[in-house]
Amino acid sequence: MSCFCKEYFELAIAKDPSSRLGYGIAAVWLGRQQMGYASPQEAAPKAVEAVNKALAIDNTLSEVHRASASVKA
Repeated sequence: MSCFCKEYFELAIAKDPSSRLGYGIAAVWLGRQQMGYASPQEAAPKAVEAVNKALAIDNTLSEVHRASASVKA
């Protein structure tokens, strides 16, 4: 999920809002923040929202927990 093409994740969410993998967009926002493409004020809330949605759908996916840990760090 290291791809920084948020459009693909947005397409996945639009096609199937219940797809937990679509919420890999959290990794996109975290990466953009880390690389300086987005401010923490812009990226952090969007990453938190995506992680929370993914956890609500299915909390067994390791990628979601990794993103959650990154958000908390």
